[in-house]
Amino acid sequence: MFEKSRLLPRDDWEQDLIDLELLREAEQLRKYYHFMQISYKQSNVPFTFILVSIHAFDELVHRYGVDVMKDGLMEMHKYLVQEKGSSNLIFRLPTKHIWVLLVPKSTIQEAVLFLENLFQNTPLISDGQNANICLYLSGCIIETVSAEMDMEKIFEVGKTHLEEALQKGPSQMKVMKYNE
Repeated sequence: MFEKSRLLPRDDWEQDLIDLELLREAEQLRKYYHFMQISYKQSNVPFTFILVSIHAFDELVHRYGVDVMKDGLMEMHKYLVQEKGSSNLIFRLPTKHIWVLLVPKSTIQEAVLFLENLFQNTPLISDGQNANICLYLSGCIIETVSAEMDMEKIFEVGKTHLEEALQKGPSQMKVMKYNE
């Protein structure tokens, strides 16, 4: 005889759905990152892997009309392996709440400067005292130049970012720097 199942309060069901969504997106991050590692090892082209708020970043792209973006894993693979990183393209790989950006620079500092220059010197990172820290680009910045970073760390940092995106909304997330 089966036990009568206990119905969870509504808040718990909502939390379960959020957790499931986070797990799906974190798993998507794992797949993206694994694919990038493979492409990186085949090409040896330096790049920095960045997670940003999808809404905030799209607002910047719309505002400044940046046209150096391409979408998709296969386009990114072609750029790294066949074209050997011959241009300053940025690749965007989507999940529901974030863009995964592939920036063709070898360090976090260079990648952030590159993005800031694209957006007419809009400050993207600050010491936490500046209100602009969360206004446009927000999320965690992960350097993967060596392509040797621990996948569990990528998973945990990405999951934390997604949790903030769901709970606070993109305009109020704080920037997290990792491995800088």
